[in-house]
Amino acid sequence: MVTVGGVEYPTIITNGVQRFIENRDFPLLKRTPLTYDRATGMNVLDLNGLAVRYHCGEFSQREYAEANMALGYSVSGFCDLSSFQDMDVINPVWS
Repeated sequence: MVTVGGVEYPTIITNGVQRFIENRDFPLLKRTPLTYDRATGMNVLDLNGLAVRYHCGEFSQREYAEANMALGYSVSGFCDLSSFQDMDVINPVWS
């Protein structure tokens, strides 16, 4: 368990990387439109659009953080995201 902004979230360690548990059924992700990725030729979640919607105030910082966690972000990568720098991350693995 990792604590982010005072709330605990489960994690897993895969191939030496600690990640939040992926959940593509997370409600905010389910409402995120797809965009065509020319590099892969696939439709993918429009994460830039999700960021714009957050900065326009469509949902809370906690909802946005949890959406990023639900993508299966690594814990260290999550800590690098500027939108969450004010959310303390307490990770017993780092102790």
